[in-house]
Amino acid sequence: MEKDIFKEVAENLVMVLPEKWEKVCLYCHISDYTYQFSFHVKMNGNYIQCFELEKDYGISEEDVLDCFDKLYSIALPDYEEKKFMVMTYILESSGKFVTEYDYNDCTEDPIAYKWDWEKKYLV
Repeated sequence: MEKDIFKEVAENLVMVLPEKWEKVCLYCHISDYTYQFSFHVKMNGNYIQCFELEKDYGISEEDVLDCFDKLYSIALPDYEEKKFMVMTYILESSGKFVTEYDYNDCTEDPIAYKWDWEKKYLV
């Protein structure tokens, strides 16, 4: 079942990625009360934050937010089963992907947590 979830995640992400993307790193924080998604796409060796794609690639903020709504629906059953705090999904343009779960509480200082996440994954 998980492969189907991750295939759906990939299909939805690819819909909001520019041509010639190399890799995308998805940050997925879900709790019982809220969710937060973001992604960074690697292009020409550099990462671009999802909400910066409109300026250079014409991918609207509305399209990105619609994608996040779909991703939430896809990821929610996985969250309900595993009760993770953050899921990281890394997809390469070749189709290879990796998923990592973090069960540590990130709610006390979410800004620092996200900063550490970016330092770890956006290399």
